[in-house]
Amino acid sequence: MLCYGGLIASRENWTTFEEAEERLSVLKIIKKLNPNSNIQLSSIIRRASTSVFSESSYECWEKMNTYLRIFKTNPEQAKKVEKNFPRGYIENYWKSRERNHKINLKCLELVKKGIIDLIVFSVEDTFPGGPHEREEEALKQKITEYGIEDKCFIHNGADEALQNLLIRTFNKGTINVIYDSEETKVKIMDYEDRKFLENVNSHLRLTGFNVSENAENVVLISGNSKERSLKIIEKLKKTGKRIYILDVFKANGSNPDFVNDALAIGGSSIKGYSAWNTASNSLGTILAEIAEAPNKDKIGLFKFYLERLLDDHLYQGVWRKWLERELMKNGENIYDVSEKSKTYRRFVDELFKPCCNKFLEKYFNENICVCKQKSCIFVIHKIELKDFKLPWNRTFECELQVELNGEYKR
Repeated sequence: MLCYGGLIASRENWTTFEEAEERLSVLKIIKKLNPNSNIQLSSIIRRASTSVFSESSYECWEKMNTYLRIFKTNPEQAKKVEKNFPRGYIENYWKSRERNHKINLKCLELVKKGIIDLIVFSVEDTFPGGPHEREEEALKQKITEYGIEDKCFIHNGADEALQNLLIRTFNKGTINVIYDSEETKVKIMDYEDRKFLENVNSHLRLTGFNVSENAENVVLISGNSKERSLKIIEKLKKTGKRIYILDVFKANGSNPDFVNDALAIGGSSIKGYSAWNTASNSLGTILAEIAEAPNKDKIGLFKFYLERLLDDHLYQGVWRKWLERELMKNGENIYDVSEKSKTYRRFVDELFKPCCNKFLEKYFNENICVCKQKSCIFVIHKIELKDFKLPWNRTFECELQVELNGEYKR
């Protein structure tokens, strides 16, 4: 954001290296004005492919993935594939990568000088053997050379990074992490390039959590076995643990059968859920939910949990494909959905909202107590989906709001 104007902008050549470097230098001024300030940065090791915001850009995204997968192993074939792109497209891609990498190296210099106190480099959507590997290795070499290993983190992710840095500033929590299987530990998740266990451990260190088998808050990482996950939930419920489910069976949405069964078994023992994007994106969000657990705003946390279920599970995991299929069948653009579209309005008003409200009624009955304080409790009488929209007019992400109707009782 500071150097380029945003994540999407960082993938383009709108900003020169010199302009980005000058913007980065504002951190030197901040540190000089306030030497006691603690400056923590999030930066991105550029995603393998390009941005997707239209049908044509999606085609380019697919072509780029094909090109990049053969670039390292078969450079001659890659040269032939380059001819399938518009003039200058490939050149601009490599220029933006190089500029971003040079800025990341400048960030390490600022860490070495004590201007930046900590930095996390998130390796955005990629794959093993991707074009980021050369850059990541160069960063690691500099980190070792500068002796700043304790101030630098490199792992998969992107969108969750600022959540993680925010957590780090106040988090003193203790959690336990349980995987549904060894397979999930070593699985390389979609759009990532290393064993998921490595990402989990790095995110935990960054966010400042202590890990203990005796912790009250437990993250269940489910990505391979629905049956084993359900048995773990049943066992944890009997011990009175607070369960937070990280659903990584796939990227961008839930495993629907697993979620429905988990809610039926776990009930009120389940306090949080995340499955909204890549595995590491979802990981950062579930850690934020747990870090906020001691917060007095129990109602806000409960709402957030419900909204994750409706968004990550019902929209992303169940209904999004239906919406996209119907829009395309009617000749409409899934990257530019009109709010006046009859297909979209029918989806929202006649299908999705009723489905969400029925789901809430089934798994979250009335008279739920979500806030116990010294002299009173907050009792919920009704939960419903109040608002739903596509904030960028594309089906890839939604924005929704749950309304809780209840009262405080002594």
